[in-house]
Amino acid sequence: MTQRSHRPLLLVFAILFTILFCYVCPALMQQEDTIMAAAGDAAAAASDRIANRHPQYLVLNASNFVDIKSNSSLQLAKFSVAAWFRTSEDYHHGSDTNHHFIVNKGGSGQERPGYNMNYGIWIDNKERLKGGFESLTGEDNFVVSPASYNDGKWHYAVLTFDGRTINLYVDGTKVASKSTTATPDYTGIQPVSIGVNSLTINGFFIGGVDEVRIWNRALSDQEVKDQHSSSNSGSGNFAGDGDNNFAKEIPTDLPLSYQRSNSAAFDARGLVLYLSFNS
Repeated sequence: MTQRSHRPLLLVFAILFTILFCYVCPALMQQEDTIMAAAGDAAAAASDRIANRHPQYLVLNASNFVDIKSNSSLQLAKFSVAAWFRTSEDYHHGSDTNHHFIVNKGGSGQERPGYNMNYGIWIDNKERLKGGFESLTGEDNFVVSPASYNDGKWHYAVLTFDGRTINLYVDGTKVASKSTTATPDYTGIQPVSIGVNSLTINGFFIGGVDEVRIWNRALSDQEVKDQHSSSNSGSGNFAGDGDNNFAKEIPTDLPLSYQRSNSAAFDARGLVLYLSFNS
């Protein structure tokens, strides 16, 4: 009887082992490395999310801004306009009428019906906070803060007009007031603009803006004080990328539970616009 040799079979096993060692094992090791790297990235991302829990805000750098298209609910004879802002910019340039707009509708630059400022809050070239409106004839009805606010800190600005008196508040305290019989020019269809002149592309504000709200009524002194005391927008080391896609309009019957800040302080009655700048 002739015994068959096992050498061919052993040779086949040797070839298969070589292929396995040279090609399959490295692929498995690479896959394991990829899985470990992905796990590490996920852990790092989770850590970043935990460390960066503060809400975002709008970063303005003189090349970006936010426009909200006009509609009848934003064209106001009586109003309150509120926003958190922060800047360290040196605005000591230009004329005394220079505007660096935090928020405004109608803008400035023309003195004819439909092209006047309906309402606005801005920083002037002395770093003071100013606010007010223009009438149909272009008459200025402005108030100005005694102090300047380019200290790099967050401040809460509120401008109100009840049909008789313009009030300007900073951090819950009334800093300027003016009585007037004038009526705002609310006939214009310019947008509500954040960080730029609503009428034309100038008057840039440089810094941070957050929590912009507009009401179709005048807030009371106590409401403004309570809002500043309860809001969490003006503190903390916020992170934001300046994306302009956060803006959103809201209905006037918005429930209080929608408010990011203390809903008891932010009464939604008459609220016609809320920009949270959250991603």
